[in-house]
Amino acid sequence: MKIQLPTLSILEAYKVSKIVLESTPESWLEFSAGQNTKTNLARFKSNKYLSFGKQLLGYLYFLLKSVCFTHTLVHQRDVLFFASTYNQFSVLSDIYMEKADFSSIFFLPNIVRSRFDAKEVDPCYLKINIKYLLPMFILLGSRFFRLISTLRAIDKRLVFLRLKSFLLIYYWLVAHQVSLKSARPKIVMLSNDHSPETRTMIELCKYFDIKTAYVPHAAVSERFHSLDFNYSFLDGQHALDIYRKCDMRRGPNSNVIDKRAYFLVGNLRKLNIVSRQSKPLQQFGLAIKGTDKIEDIIQTITKLSALYPVIVRPHPNLKISKYYKIIDEKFPNNVELSDPKLLPVSEFLNAITTLISGNSTLLLEAASLGIHPVYLNELSGGVPDYYGFVKRKIAIYFENINDFIDFYVEQDFEHEFCPDRDGMNYYWSSYGQPYFKQEAKIISDYLSQIVNNSRKLESRHQITSDVM
Repeated sequence: MKIQLPTLSILEAYKVSKIVLESTPESWLEFSAGQNTKTNLARFKSNKYLSFGKQLLGYLYFLLKSVCFTHTLVHQRDVLFFASTYNQFSVLSDIYMEKADFSSIFFLPNIVRSRFDAKEVDPCYLKINIKYLLPMFILLGSRFFRLISTLRAIDKRLVFLRLKSFLLIYYWLVAHQVSLKSARPKIVMLSNDHSPETRTMIELCKYFDIKTAYVPHAAVSERFHSLDFNYSFLDGQHALDIYRKCDMRRGPNSNVIDKRAYFLVGNLRKLNIVSRQSKPLQQFGLAIKGTDKIEDIIQTITKLSALYPVIVRPHPNLKISKYYKIIDEKFPNNVELSDPKLLPVSEFLNAITTLISGNSTLLLEAASLGIHPVYLNELSGGVPDYYGFVKRKIAIYFENINDFIDFYVEQDFEHEFCPDRDGMNYYWSSYGQPYFKQEAKIISDYLSQIVNNSRKLESRHQITSDVM
């Protein structure tokens, strides 16, 4: 993809970045670590000094992969899609592929080029000219000691465990200006609202008066930032209720967008499940996260694999090689790993009859497909029923793996499972509706109306909408 030279000057890049940082400092742009520190750091178990070294090397490697001597070339587009992880990409790509009545471009960080296949959207992998390191390093030099002091005041561990993500704020402030100046979009489409790469984009769009749109890539929680977009396409009433509780969670000097429109569209995750002609073989699926203790994971796999085969699905943010090693050494038979960076979630769900997990949106997805969702409180990370799936009668509660095994062996567990319809609709407004699995097309149609400056956004489906 050949592109014209962006008109962004080095001086302008620095000035705009400085203005953004004055209104929204680093502790708010790296929202997860800066505002939800205790929870964010809970998954880091390694030696802090070793981690500090990895942070610095990771930062330098990121910069090496993210700069070049020539510019990538783009033409003006109506809609700019941006994602930085596979989960975000998997949600936005369906909307992008609808090819509605507007022009668009999909930006991905160059660092993810080898991590997942994105050729379906013909992405532009973002690399900035090496000259733009100058304003970035000036920002870093002028704010570094203030940043370190702020992080130490919040939690001293942030310096050792999360420094890389804070330092990359300066890169993203400049890099996003390059992409915005080049593509000159009417609207920017995102599927994350709390990472530094998306929060910097949001604040820059406010500065340049560019509209933003948002669709969550997973279930939301009360630890999230306020709903900070011109247009938000939410899963259902649950997401709206949560975001209303989060409405004061924004930087003290950050501008509030006027008349933030929301639409309760439904679920956007890809769930292409194969139709089963006969009763499938019994297989357990175990979804694990960074807050799950290794000893608990090993015990759970041991208990489950004594009954039936087990497929382990780590969260995409985890180091997969670590779990490959555990399975190879301790479970040579009857246990396999579903790599989320290589295999879509649909392939994992296709292969199992029961899903076991702590707090995970996979429970909701499994329930929607008739797969038994089992919630283990011992894998909750200290936050029981975080999403409310047990409360809403979507998942079956067990305190620990022993309780589940006892029940499974003694009872007729494999009866037909039917999640509570009202509970499902609370999270996914499209569940059971005629437009279920057409959510991407609905959002694409809305984007087309926004791009064409329609005075009132409408849909042929009964979509709940209003303003905050």
